[in-house]
Amino acid sequence: MTNDEKIKKIQALIDSKTPRLEHYCKLFDEMDDNVYNYTEYVEQNVDKEIKRLPNADYHMCCCLMTLIFREDHFINGKFRERYDSGMVTDVLERMILLLKGKDNKCSALKEKK
Repeated sequence: MTNDEKIKKIQALIDSKTPRLEHYCKLFDEMDDNVYNYTEYVEQNVDKEIKRLPNADYHMCCCLMTLIFREDHFINGKFRERYDSGMVTDVLERMILLLKGKDNKCSALKEKK
């Protein structure tokens, strides 16, 4: 899948405003961006690891999303909480910026500082 195709799919999911985990898992399967060895790159603490987002590369963003997916497996409903807080969208927006070749921080992240 090309970067442009990924951008369109990620943006469509953001625009859909759906908090349903299965839609995000399906997207990452389609993009082949699930990181099965994510624990080699991140700890299993989403709140700690999300602080790395402003400087994250694309692979790290994929690790963060995989971590968020796995967290919901162990704590049912956690994905919805992460979605409602804006965290999921922040990661996806960072991914779009990186796919476009722009290494600046998401506006939402700047506002949270």
